[in-house]
Amino acid sequence: MKSANPKSKPVIIIARVITGLGLLFALVGAYLIVGATQFSRNAVATTGLVVAIELVRDIDSDTGSDTISFRPTFEYSDIDGNLHTSQTAAASTMYDYEIGEEVEIMFSPDNPDAVRVSGFWSLYLLPSIFLVVGAGLIGLGLLISRVLRGSGTDQGIEMSGLD
Repeated sequence: MKSANPKSKPVIIIARVITGLGLLFALVGAYLIVGATQFSRNAVATTGLVVAIELVRDIDSDTGSDTISFRPTFEYSDIDGNLHTSQTAAASTMYDYEIGEEVEIMFSPDNPDAVRVSGFWSLYLLPSIFLVVGAGLIGLGLLISRVLRGSGTDQGIEMSGLD
């Protein structure tokens, strides 16, 4: 059995780290998808009135560029007719609403102040990004490992006395 080329060991380690990071991203994405799916199954859909909009400015410390996101506050009634005013947990550039605009939202019947905007993108965009990045990193790590194996530089664990 051939022994591993000492020069390929750092690349093998990098490939394994990339694959591990990919698995981590994919697991986080799967966890977020399960959470969003459970929320949407149990949530009550209603129409919320936008009563306020918080502008969230994020300045990139490296480039100095800034991004403006919006965090709307909605007023809506729960299933018992009680009026609630709640803000979304996350800000988004997609939440570019006008004050007074009616928006389809969902809230948890167990916690009516937990509100999310209805729709695929507001529920599943972040989990999908984690899954896609995870799958890409896993693929890259496996590709690097396969290329090394194909070149004969990675033969696994070196076993002395079996040559």
